[in-house]
Amino acid sequence: MVLRDMLPRMVHKAPDKKGFALFQESRNGTTVHGMAQCWKILDKEMCSSCLADAVDLVFRCVPSKEGRALNAGCFLRYSTYDFGHDTNAGAVRYAIISFIIYIFLTAVVCTLAVAIGLRLGKMAYKQMNPRREWKGKEVDLAALDQAMKFLQFKFSTLEKATDCFNEANKLGSGGYGEVFKGTLPDGREIAVKRLYVNGRNRSREIYNEMDVISKAQHKNLVRCLGGCFTIIENFLVYEYLANKSLDSILFDPEKKKELDWGKRQKIIMGTAEGLEYLHKGCEVRIIHRDIKASNILLDIKFRPKIADFGLARLCSRDSDRISLVNNTVAGTFGYMAPEYIAKGRLTEKVDVYSFGVLMLEIISGVKNTKIESDNYFETLVTDAWRHFQSNTTTKIIDESLNPEDQIEEIKRQIQLGLLCTQAEPTLRPNMSKVLQILRQKDMDLPSPTKPPFLDESLILSASSFNTLPSKSQTNINFPEKSQTNDNLHRHDQQDYSNL
Repeated sequence: MVLRDMLPRMVHKAPDKKGFALFQESRNGTTVHGMAQCWKILDKEMCSSCLADAVDLVFRCVPSKEGRALNAGCFLRYSTYDFGHDTNAGAVRYAIISFIIYIFLTAVVCTLAVAIGLRLGKMAYKQMNPRREWKGKEVDLAALDQAMKFLQFKFSTLEKATDCFNEANKLGSGGYGEVFKGTLPDGREIAVKRLYVNGRNRSREIYNEMDVISKAQHKNLVRCLGGCFTIIENFLVYEYLANKSLDSILFDPEKKKELDWGKRQKIIMGTAEGLEYLHKGCEVRIIHRDIKASNILLDIKFRPKIADFGLARLCSRDSDRISLVNNTVAGTFGYMAPEYIAKGRLTEKVDVYSFGVLMLEIISGVKNTKIESDNYFETLVTDAWRHFQSNTTTKIIDESLNPEDQIEEIKRQIQLGLLCTQAEPTLRPNMSKVLQILRQKDMDLPSPTKPPFLDESLILSASSFNTLPSKSQTNINFPEKSQTNDNLHRHDQQDYSNL
């Protein structure tokens, strides 16, 4: 069959032609035309893998005279007419865009219908059960098994500690609830995270966070003191950290002056130790998936503690060298590794990439996606790499540091941050190696290779996009640089709401 001969050649040759190629195959008077195209951020291996999956999809169109396959990172098409050289060049693009608009509108209509149905169902339930008002006494049995591992706080205790959840005690809020400062009768200060459970996915993330906390205890992880679980809301109680989240200080022009190089070194080292424990020292291997400045909390002495384990993944030690593929992609744009975005390939190196971004932010005092540039794809990582290539890395160091005699050590840590953010995950050091480099300051470091997205242009081809399912399976559509897809990132950006 003509098509069966042509499609494998498309998978083989397109990656060698910068991810784009047109094909034509004729046999017995039948001519078939084909086109294969990959995103520019995909390397040859990922492009071939993506197109191979697309071939499996497009075979389902046979015996139709035309077929298209949209995959996460590539586009494949065949037809019996020469669409690649058609005088009506806009027809192809129009057909593709029409197809995407159709899918998008269908998804929007379905989502609205489900939302309206849930809303009406909730209203009807409240009318049929007027006495089932929240008294803070009815226990959520689904959370009971998880809650058994924690110290149980009475709702009345938390209510009194926070002065009935007074707004004056509110530390922050996010997609899953609010965080309040409280004081227990014995004088201990606490942070009470009030979680709204109104969906299976949200419940799963809350129980996941409880599960991780019960298995991981380390000086650089936020300590959970206990919880309170009711039929309407769940509460987790954490230690109170006076300096709140790192981003609230680091990205504030005045407050960041408090962070001299000694404190920033302590934050980098402590975060690295906490991550190394999650990857190697805990009874199970834990991949955090959302390392960033707003998820690093600081105590009164600026000692860092990693927070927010709602997205963390637990793996057995037996799977230590095996990557988890086709995972639900979740996290924050600007901190997610390229192989995770493109293929859902989850390994410890995903956290290493995020840690590298965090290192560069701590050194520069600039948020990765907030760097001033006319280039749409420019980030702190790509800017730091260019300065490293031209031996001008001192230009990205935070002016408030006044490093002087520490300049060489800071330049060395910039190089380490770039090693952690290399596009190829196998070239990134693991967290044990990162700690070794941080502790042994005379250790020679290799030159970092290019970070991802360095050579991306501002305009992507109309065929270079992906379509994925909704949040239960995860949607990714690249947003503006400073934007975060709500389906991917459900967190707040302030203070203790990231616990």
